[in-house]
Amino acid sequence: MTRRRLSTPLALAALLPVVALLLGVALVPAPVLGQESTTLIVNGRLLDGSGNPWIYADVLIRGDRIEAVGDLRGMEADETIDATGLYVAPGFIDSHSHAGGGLASQGLSHAEPLLAMGLTTVFVNPDGGGPADIAAQHRSLMEHGLGVNVVQLVPQGSVRRAVMGSVDRAATPSELARMREMVRDGMEAGAWGLSSGTYYVPGSYTPPEEIEELAKIVAEYGGAYTSHIRDESTYSVGLIAA
Repeated sequence: MTRRRLSTPLALAALLPVVALLLGVALVPAPVLGQESTTLIVNGRLLDGSGNPWIYADVLIRGDRIEAVGDLRGMEADETIDATGLYVAPGFIDSHSHAGGGLASQGLSHAEPLLAMGLTTVFVNPDGGGPADIAAQHRSLMEHGLGVNVVQLVPQGSVRRAVMGSVDRAATPSELARMREMVRDGMEAGAWGLSSGTYYVPGSYTPPEEIEELAKIVAEYGGAYTSHIRDESTYSVGLIAA
C-alpha cells in the first residue's frame, strides 16, 4: 500500500470560513461551493490565534478562503457584518470530541450547537472508542453533509474488541497482526492518528507493548497518538503502570 504523510487533518466537510464571532454568538454563514461570494467583517476585535493581543481589524472572506485582513474601510462585499463590540477569531478546534455519532445523524449533522461555540473542527473517536471501521464512519458522516470539519482517529479499544472481544489478556501474534492491519486500513482511509483509553475496558487490558505496535503503523503515516491514560490521580491502577 502507498504510504502518505498527513500534514493537515482530514476535512470531511467543505471548508467553512475559519472565523467565528464570539460573545455575541454571531456566525459567518458558510458560502456555497462554486460561488465566489464575499463576506466582509468590520469593526471587530481580531484575535489571530498566535497569542498576540487583539487588534481592531476587518476580515474579507471570498468563497471559502480568508482573502484580506486589515483596515478594509471602503471595500464592498456581498454581505457586510458589523462586529462592533465582538471578538473575531479563527475557528476553534476541539481535539477531544464525542460528537461523532451525532454528526452522523440527519438531525445534528449541521453542527449548529458546535458552531454556536465557535468550533469549526472536531476530532472524533477519542479514548479508544468509536467505530473501528474508519471508511464506514466516513461514509456515515458524509451521508447528510457536515457543518464542521471532522478529523477521525482510529480507536484502539474498538479495534481490539473487534478482533478479540473484551478479554483480559495479551493479544496473540495473529490477533496483533489483525489489529495492525485494521489500523493501517484506518490510516489509508484518512484517519489522522490513533486514540486509546487505557482506563477503560478493553484498553485497561492492553499491555503497553501492544499499543506501541499499533502506534508504529500510525507513525508510518506521520500520524499522532492520543490517550486517556490509565490513571489521573489516586485510582487503583497507578500512574507508573500507565
